[in-house]
Amino acid sequence: GERQSLELSDGSTVELNANSQMTYEPEWSDDSDREIWLQGEAFFEVKKKPKTQQKLRVFTDDLMVEVLGTTFNVNSNGGKTSVYLEEGQIRLYLNEIDSTVLMNPGDLIVYSEQTRKVTRKSQESTDLYTSWKNGVLKFKATSLREVLQKIEHTYGIEFKLTNEADYSREIDFPLPIDELETTIFILDRTISDLEIRKEGDRYVVE
Repeated sequence: GERQSLELSDGSTVELNANSQMTYEPEWSDDSDREIWLQGEAFFEVKKKPKTQQKLRVFTDDLMVEVLGTTFNVNSNGGKTSVYLEEGQIRLYLNEIDSTVLMNPGDLIVYSEQTRKVTRKSQESTDLYTSWKNGVLKFKATSLREVLQKIEHTYGIEFKLTNEADYSREIDFPLPIDELETTIFILDRTISDLEIRKEGDRYVVE
């Protein structure tokens, strides 16, 4: 459940989401590109290097993001990697399908490891993809399956629905994620016809 703010040696800043890991060199030289390896989710505000034109590259298992200076969100969880561009311009290199995608502000690209397909949306709302930085998850017609997966990834827990059909229910309300107990309490009260209870190491929803 812990989020962390980092300032890199080049002046770029990163908000690292809970249950995530980022690997990078503590100091970058002025004659080589900057490289970061990410597992999980992070929001980047990259400082541009106008004199040297050094790029910053973010690597996940599925793709590589290449930027000069911009703000964007990367989420690599649950067999999918999504990239949302808030400002600037970035280039994606998709490993498995040997493809390159140029993104503009408001673009969302989602790559599925299982299907090896790329989904692209434009003019998406920033809050839906970056509100976690402020301790809130915002949803718009989001399936309960996806909502529960986001909570699972944040806290490293597991949910089990007794009725599989309930996974397709849509959620349209924000959830605070600073404390797991508060998150569970609000979710339980909001979907009032379902009950959430803890059984051993997982939460059962019925």
